[in-house]
Amino acid sequence: MTNLELQNLETRLDKVNQSITELEKQGDVIYADARERRKAVLKEFIAPYGDDELRIADRRIEVYPKNGNWELCNIYVKDDWKSQGTEYTDMYMTVGSFRTETMEEWVVERFQKLTYYAQAIVDYKDDILARFNQIEAEKSERYAAINPQMRELRKQAKELNETISDEKDRRKLEMLSNEGVQFKGSKREGWDGETYIEYPDFQAKFDERWNGVRGIKILRTSASGKSADVRITIKGTKYNVGGDITKELMSKDVMRVRMENVLKFVNYNETVA
Repeated sequence: MTNLELQNLETRLDKVNQSITELEKQGDVIYADARERRKAVLKEFIAPYGDDELRIADRRIEVYPKNGNWELCNIYVKDDWKSQGTEYTDMYMTVGSFRTETMEEWVVERFQKLTYYAQAIVDYKDDILARFNQIEAEKSERYAAINPQMRELRKQAKELNETISDEKDRRKLEMLSNEGVQFKGSKREGWDGETYIEYPDFQAKFDERWNGVRGIKILRTSASGKSADVRITIKGTKYNVGGDITKELMSKDVMRVRMENVLKFVNYNETVA
């Protein structure tokens, strides 16, 4: 595959991904619209008792007394997830337990409020559920209209990604087998303020790790192509005649390294072009 052909594939992939993003935005609008419509239904049928504050979500109402920081009750719309989609089947209310030290008018009012909200659920539950299920059906219909196109685009993106990835891996393997690759390393600052270059560590095998690898080259690959013998370049310690010790670049051969470990290492770390 030529460079131009690879660039054309990457351009096609960008366009496909842009189309996917646009469809995802349409899907987000569909779901957001359904949420707002459900909230409007709850607001239409469940009114506050007196000056209570109703905090309405798309499937739940939290009831707070005026200037209160505690919930009087919560009202929920129950849904069931089925193979054909979501179905709203019931409504229920939860109430926190409490105990009074004495009996006063506010206790009576509290139970009056709970009775009011419970009665509202009983009176309007069927209407609310019918409206919720209608909204769900319309949402599913709108989403189904864009779903085939989304599936096709994602299929195209997957195929293009695989083709591009395979070609880049092929090129990387070719380079590794010929001249090998060198790593740029990252500039770091030590505790004393001095800067230095930190090179990547190579986990060749589960029990073999090489630190500060400057370069790597494939010497030969197995018949299956799943493993390779590699030569790495590191900065090691050299003991000279006379007892002098110096740090020098040296090569080490590592046998039977899984090819996926080699490619992961090379792809993850920035190489010299």
